[in-house]
This record gives sequence, C-alpha cells and structure tokens, in this order.
Amino acid sequence: IDDVDIAGLTQALMAMSTDWLSEFDREIARLNGKQVVQLLTHMPEEHAEAAHYLTNLAKDYEYDKISAVIDELLHS
Repeated sequence: IDDVDIAGLTQALMAMSTDWLSEFDREIARLNGKQVVQLLTHMPEEHAEAAHYLTNLAKDYEYDKISAVIDELLHS
C-alpha cells in the first residue's frame, strides 16, 4: 500500500471486532462502496487517519488494496 503506515493501518483494523472485519471483507468482495464507507464510520476516533485512508481507497474503487490487508488479518 502506497504512502500509509502499514503498522498503524493494521493496528486500527485489529482494534475492530472479528464480526466487523468479516462484514467489512464481505462488503469489499461485493464491491459495495456505500456499505464499506458506512462500516468505516464505526472505527474509533484514535484510528481516524486509517479510516480516512481506507475511505479514500473505497471511494477510488481500490478494493484490492483494502482486501489484501483484511485477508492478511483474517487468515493469519
């Protein structure tokens, strides 16, 4: 992923519940941008930078980049 702190992004996503991550991953697979962005609004304020970055990726239809990070978290 381009110019983002991967460790910070991973930490932000790890702060979310497994159910949230699974739903997030499912909506990414469905290319459901509105739901992806909606789910990102549930990220805690301390992870606002990561949420903003992921929101921008979703709005730019770069689901493959988001999915790569999620897949690593879910399947590690």
